[in-house]
Amino acid sequence: MTTRFGFLFMPAPPQEYISWIKEADAIGAEKIGIGDSQSLYRDVYVALALAAVNSKRIQIGPRVTNPITRHPAVSASAIASIDELSDGRAFFAIGTGHSAPLNIGMKPAKLADMREYVGCMRALFQKGEAPYQGRTVRLTWPKRYVPIYVAGSGPKALRLAGEIGDGVVIGCGISRSVAQEALSIVAEGARASGCELKDLDVWFYIPSAFAEDTATAQLEVRGSVVSGSHAYFYGGIEGRGVPKHLVDKVRQLVESYRVDQHIRPNQSQDNYDLIDKLGLREYLVDRFAIAGGPKDAAQRIRDLASWGVTNIWMSLHAPDKVRTVRVFGQKVLPLLGDQVKVAKEA
Repeated sequence: MTTRFGFLFMPAPPQEYISWIKEADAIGAEKIGIGDSQSLYRDVYVALALAAVNSKRIQIGPRVTNPITRHPAVSASAIASIDELSDGRAFFAIGTGHSAPLNIGMKPAKLADMREYVGCMRALFQKGEAPYQGRTVRLTWPKRYVPIYVAGSGPKALRLAGEIGDGVVIGCGISRSVAQEALSIVAEGARASGCELKDLDVWFYIPSAFAEDTATAQLEVRGSVVSGSHAYFYGGIEGRGVPKHLVDKVRQLVESYRVDQHIRPNQSQDNYDLIDKLGLREYLVDRFAIAGGPKDAAQRIRDLASWGVTNIWMSLHAPDKVRTVRVFGQKVLPLLGDQVKVAKEA
């Protein structure tokens, strides 16, 4: 089975950030998602504009934004602007929210809010007008429809994502049983809207790190793993596949996590150290991550493909992202050969 790959970055100082974009574009990444968390990072749409003018092939979009901090008409106009700037390479990805609402004292959106928001966005692109929260909202100028990806982790969110999204981003882990159950749930949602799983562009959110050796990669992936696992388990631990002997430790992780330090390399040591202090590194890396030297990472990707995880959207938060992307492009991709599809230059 052919594997596709993309990366997730957080907005950073422009020259540093642009170097990541260029490196990812050069090795043929299909998608670049940029995080939207206003209290912790620079603005996502400024970052996406920089990505648009400093890349030639990658598809770009927020991954993910949320219904709390941006009105759908504002989001639709912003992503349509990025689509125009990038000659049709934009996508829009949305979830219920995590650090963005939490850092302004608000809670993530409810699933009913997600349904209304996505419905409004779609109608704005298709009709130029839509009802939203009892009012009529308008968007008069875009000429192209921007595909909408819906992110989910729990069963209800995944089912909704399969029902209302053009694409889905799954964030519940990548063990064989977890991944296959998630795909089954997304398929249920797709059938509810008269589609099939094959009609959706389904990706797995995967914290990732690549280095010359596996020990270094597993150390560097801690930031991505602890942030991703907190976002997943923040919504509850029961029914999410945690072994009984680890439930209390995972609960401690959720309670101790500092959302004001959410995935900030060199500034999030309290969070980075959590999984080691709690003895959770082995479990969380195995459940959520790809982290290894070239041979170990390539084998992990082969295993994932055999389970149906063929679209891997890698969350990269190692301190040196250019080196990380370069190791993946120069050392891991050649080991995978024709198994991996790289994006072609437009």
